[in-house]
Amino acid sequence: MKPVFLIKGECMVSVTNLYLCRMYLISKLKHQATPDELAELQEFMAALKQMPQDLGRLLYLKYFTMGEYRPRYLGHPRSHHRKLPLGIRRNWCVKCGTHPEMAEILGITRQEVSFLEKRAVKALAETLLEMRLANAQTEAMEV
Repeated sequence: MKPVFLIKGECMVSVTNLYLCRMYLISKLKHQATPDELAELQEFMAALKQMPQDLGRLLYLKYFTMGEYRPRYLGHPRSHHRKLPLGIRRNWCVKCGTHPEMAEILGITRQEVSFLEKRAVKALAETLLEMRLANAQTEAMEV
């Protein structure tokens, strides 16, 4: 997946594979998440709901429905000696759905899945940027 970076004014949005995987981890491990991570997850889910329905469903299918997570140091020969670092991102690793798997489920070609995913990521980034700009404007008005 090609990452998307959008900047407008003082707001910046970066939507990458790691960002989407982190949102999946936070949604599954809410009891270990910090308040900032939970706020970021709420912003992400609100943006996902505002996107066009077919594009939002594609991202949800790949990262949330088909996603799997496991402890990062599982199977490491010295894992019982190693102290796990703090935070969700460092303790867990994620595997999301692949394009061939998604193409089989959706009944379309891999190329179409790739094209739709690029559109979905760009739409998500634009929606997040609009939300952050609106939020920054409201905070400026309150001050």
